[in-house]
Amino acid sequence: MTTHSEDAIISRKRPWLPTVFMDPPDKLDETWTHGFLLIGHGDWQPLSDGDLASVYRDATLRLIDAALDSGDLWRSSFPALFMCRHTLELYLKSIIPNWRNLAGQSKGNKNGHDIGIISATLRDLLKSRYPDGQVEALCSFIEEFDRLDPKAMAFRFANGARASFSNSGPHSAPPVEIWVDFRNLRTSIAAVFDALERLPCATIGGEHDHSD
Repeated sequence: MTTHSEDAIISRKRPWLPTVFMDPPDKLDETWTHGFLLIGHGDWQPLSDGDLASVYRDATLRLIDAALDSGDLWRSSFPALFMCRHTLELYLKSIIPNWRNLAGQSKGNKNGHDIGIISATLRDLLKSRYPDGQVEALCSFIEEFDRLDPKAMAFRFANGARASFSNSGPHSAPPVEIWVDFRNLRTSIAAVFDALERLPCATIGGEHDHSD
């Protein structure tokens, strides 16, 4: 019987873990392409809200492509769906910076991830500027993710679905079985990301708040 003292928690070939977070090297310059400089612990970063959404967009599409190439979709299913929803949320909050007023934060609503109500406002803002069919297709797609995951938890944790639908107000649990077509997901999510990326920032009144 092997004792705990004889077990190797970390590979014997690498008994130590390389340092990840460290002081900037003295010779740091543009040739150091294997890392990046985190300034102010993330309090300052060079990306705007829209830029951050675009970065997540690229990572999301790469994840979906890798899943399709591998054929083992179950291993990437939840990460990919979580990334899709999170990126949609980032785009919406970059388009409507004072989204928090819509989500009822000032009235005690703690669901800062409510993309359904933001999408409904986006529909109202767009319907007089773009063809009705395009606006409805865009907003309905976003609201489908809100229906499946109202609190941005369903695809993030093992018990995320239960957490996402507990006290979720008007949301009702979706059907037990849903077929998710990743080829269609790749086509649709890329088109929606493209559309959201082209939309200008809109102000709907109140203070701007980009957090959460």
